[in-house]
Amino acid sequence: AAGLDSTTIKFLKAAAGLWKKLEASSIEKVNVGQQEALGVKELVKLSNEQIDSIVAELHRVGGNRAKSTSIDEGEPLPFVYELLLDNSNCRKRLNDYTEGLLVQVAQKMDTFKAAYEASKAGKKEGRGSSSSLFTPRRL
Repeated sequence: AAGLDSTTIKFLKAAAGLWKKLEASSIEKVNVGQQEALGVKELVKLSNEQIDSIVAELHRVGGNRAKSTSIDEGEPLPFVYELLLDNSNCRKRLNDYTEGLLVQVAQKMDTFKAAYEASKAGKKEGRGSSSSLFTPRRL
């Protein structure tokens, strides 16, 4: 920490805490300790809200100083500030992609399950003709 002013040191300590909060905002970790399991959309919403809160805190603790100093000047404060912003944006984008994929998978699983249940019901009713059997196909 030699050669850094007290404002930069204070910001770097705050940034370390924000980094840990960002790690804890992932959808895998956000539901830990909840009384009931949340759905994909609720997990993504909760994670994105936490990320937005962290970004607001980042702006509060370092925004003015980071914007007044260029990364090209070699100062660590604007560099760490930009890294945290980029990390936050990437986490939100990952949440969006994850939600899209998981919702599609859940919809296909529901379709598959409904078709499977229908085929089981057909067998129980004694209509076991080959046309009523369920044949899975690749989607």
